[in-house]
Amino acid sequence: MYKTSFLVIVLSVLVICVYAQSPTSISTPAQTTQRPACKRNEEYTDCGNSCTEKCRRSTQCPTVCEVGCFCRKGFLRNSNGICVQPYLCPYKNYFG
Repeated sequence: MYKTSFLVIVLSVLVICVYAQSPTSISTPAQTTQRPACKRNEEYTDCGNSCTEKCRRSTQCPTVCEVGCFCRKGFLRNSNGICVQPYLCPYKNYFG
């Protein structure tokens, strides 16, 4: 009698532990996250650097992994926040 009661209690505790470890997979369906719509010449990435090259300055930035929309390869962000090809950036006068 005592062995049966003990076995029922142990099995109940195991079921509760398994249920507590993954409540979202048992009680709710998987949620899908939608990616934001990026602007023209941008692409969404899970690991991009927000310190991207801009038309006005070329900076050295630490590599930081961020989620979001970033300029595609070969494009620079202009002063209006739009990704453009380098030849569309304002002229840089290096002689004063």
